[in-house]
Amino acid sequence: MTSGTSRLAFVVLLALVVLSDGSRARAFTIESPIGEACHEHITGAALARAPFGADVPLVPADETQRRLASALPFSVPPAAQADPRIVATWIGVREADTGALAVTDLDRLANVHGDPSTQASDCLRRPEDDFVAGDASALAACRAYIAGELELALGPGDAIDAGTEEVAVALAFEGTQTVALPRFPYRVGRALHALQDSFAHTYRDASGTQVLAVHNWVDWVTGHYDPARDGVRHQSDRDHCTGSAAAVARATHAEDASAELLAALADGTGGRAGRVARVASVLDRWLMPASGCDASNAWCGSPDAITSEGGCSVGARGARGSALVMLTLVGAWLLARRRRAVRALVLALALAVPALAEAQTAEAAPPSRGAWAASATLAGAIESPSAAVSLGARWFPSDEWRIGLDVEWSPWFSLAAVRGVPGVFDAFASLQWDWVRVPGLVRVGTRIAAGVSVLLFDEYGASAGDTGPLVAATLVGVGFELDRAWELRVDPEASVAMPHVVGTPQVFREYRLALSIVWRP
Repeated sequence: MTSGTSRLAFVVLLALVVLSDGSRARAFTIESPIGEACHEHITGAALARAPFGADVPLVPADETQRRLASALPFSVPPAAQADPRIVATWIGVREADTGALAVTDLDRLANVHGDPSTQASDCLRRPEDDFVAGDASALAACRAYIAGELELALGPGDAIDAGTEEVAVALAFEGTQTVALPRFPYRVGRALHALQDSFAHTYRDASGTQVLAVHNWVDWVTGHYDPARDGVRHQSDRDHCTGSAAAVARATHAEDASAELLAALADGTGGRAGRVARVASVLDRWLMPASGCDASNAWCGSPDAITSEGGCSVGARGARGSALVMLTLVGAWLLARRRRAVRALVLALALAVPALAEAQTAEAAPPSRGAWAASATLAGAIESPSAAVSLGARWFPSDEWRIGLDVEWSPWFSLAAVRGVPGVFDAFASLQWDWVRVPGLVRVGTRIAAGVSVLLFDEYGASAGDTGPLVAATLVGVGFELDRAWELRVDPEASVAMPHVVGTPQVFREYRLALSIVWRP
């Protein structure tokens, strides 16, 4: 099996597992086209209750930081955009679920979520956390992860580390960029993610403080799950923070724990040692394992264990969840096969060339046509979602050659952020050679283009008005002659635009399908 086939198969397997699970496969959801902003809301509410202390002063956001906040694939309120500490915390709290990937990059996210070495960041059982003792060892690993992130946040001295850290972040339109984030709030966000997930990934007692069982995701998704050995499997209905009293209660406990952790860090009494001791007390309160709880006693009578919203069935959200998963599966297939789809179309067209060439006979003289033509084009891309509308002129020095001049507007869209931006304005010249011509029927040709691309909006690392080169090519395009004057063209096209070339270049690659109408009287 090829690596591409293996990747596609894994995406399909993951989607089928999600389908059987009724919803998402991770804990408290992050903001996405189909997910509630649970982690963001819980973290924002906790910060409102326990803001950063004086040791983490607010440095007003500069233009670069404001552009970063507006480029993120989730909603950042205007007040928060002015506070780089909050932005960095939210980036950190989302990172365990996304890494440096977009939420729509399903094939690679499957590898992130299925990585045995990252289960502690979601407060889940690892492959080695087996039998009843696995609950305690998984909880200890989760606690160690949180403590490790906070050690990095605090730095080595009594004063909180005021430095920055280079972090790869997936932006809505610019792809993955390396940005400088204040280290303390970023690492605190990563720690908060694990603490919050400990409420979605565990059975707890009625008070919410004592952990009765830790859930298992990695053994279930990889097909090695044994309930007796691996404990309670992940239950996707617990990923929500609204919709039921139990979901709201879990989110409230997560908010309380997050606020307590932030307050422990904000209190500078006793320097670094005092903060570490207070953090340990918070973790003692919220990550305390029970003993003797298993399936035989319904996990010590946990109200979580007997609720109808959990379990292993689809439940009330099943119909909606199933439809979303099916759409996700189709999207994953398209994303996994995007380049191969273009190559397949080119190959199909190329295979048709011999038959077309045979049909091109010498006695079929082309009708007399003008040397000039007008063209209108509509194009779209899936991989880097965009649309394009262009108008152009064509000059035919001979029937098989054409030279074009076009102007184009190409707005961009983000599936992860569910929003659009003005994109770019392009102007370019093109040269096309129609190497197969069947008069009155079809033309097959190759086209290359080059020009300039102008950015139409401010983005992270670039400004509206930045201008750079554009190149594009169509290896095999087909034109259908509708009548003597009109031609409909279908062109699978690859293009590279670089509207910002200074410093770190902004490069945008697209594989798009273009439909054109050419009028040549």
